[in-house]
Amino acid sequence: MQGRASRSGRAERSAADAVARTLALAVDRHRAGRLAEAAELYGKVLAQQPRQADALHLLALVEHAGGNHREALVLIERAIDASGRIAAFHVAHASVLSALGRCDEATAAVDRALMLDPANAEALNTLGNLRLAAGDAAAAEASYRRALASRPGYAEALSNLGSALRTLDRPAEAEAALREAAALRPGYASALANLGLVLQEQGRLTDALAAYDAALAAEPGHAAAHGNRAMLLLLLGRLEEGFAAYEWRWQMPGFATARRDFGCPAWTGDRLDGGTLLIHAEQGLGSAIQFVRYAALAAERCGRVVLECQAP
Repeated sequence: MQGRASRSGRAERSAADAVARTLALAVDRHRAGRLAEAAELYGKVLAQQPRQADALHLLALVEHAGGNHREALVLIERAIDASGRIAAFHVAHASVLSALGRCDEATAAVDRALMLDPANAEALNTLGNLRLAAGDAAAAEASYRRALASRPGYAEALSNLGSALRTLDRPAEAEAALREAAALRPGYASALANLGLVLQEQGRLTDALAAYDAALAAEPGHAAAHGNRAMLLLLLGRLEEGFAAYEWRWQMPGFATARRDFGCPAWTGDRLDGGTLLIHAEQGLGSAIQFVRYAALAAERCGRVVLECQAP
């Protein structure tokens, strides 16, 4: 019996060691940005140990980064159920809840993280994001500064601080924070995109264009950089480029109106003799009034034009 118990113990230790090696490899892949490989490896860990809290947490971060917020929520709540006294888990929970629009619950999750670790920089940064989204830029600034006091050189908090200072109409300070963030993390697309916006609002259009271009060189799919760059191109009179780039507006976080599916192709300007074209208002009254004058030009190429606009 003793020999069997000894063999069983060795087998369990061997299996545990194999899981630990797989988890370490997954973390390496995750840090290298190879998220699909990391996710597969986290899945292998969880197949062996379904309550492995670190694997649940880290796989939740991968799903969250990929926009799969509901899957991420299930995973992070399983991680908290397995080991609920780790502040980072509650920070991740808050980020996922915020992405799902459940901001009150997200704030409660941040509060739980800060109860466990009052100086947790990620929690303070996330709290700043929630406050900024709620329209309280002054409180957001305070949270970001607390995060930076806890972790000097925290590039993400500096970038977010720049956004808060921009909202507070303090452009010089905002620019300084964003430039510091971009210097700390070369190729930090969000900081560069935010810097472009701050420069654009100061009328420094050439510098702003360079910042947007740098953001897109680092992250070609950065929707906010594309959308704001499109507006800048229009300001510069580069209308054909600007309107083509403005198609990115649908992917910009917080864009004013959701894209609608009409079940038919968008018009490309070709002739529709005998066909019907629907022109619909997309944003506010000002945009509708500004651009409705082009309906007459569209009507010259189409058999029939129907205009949908706001009731007022």
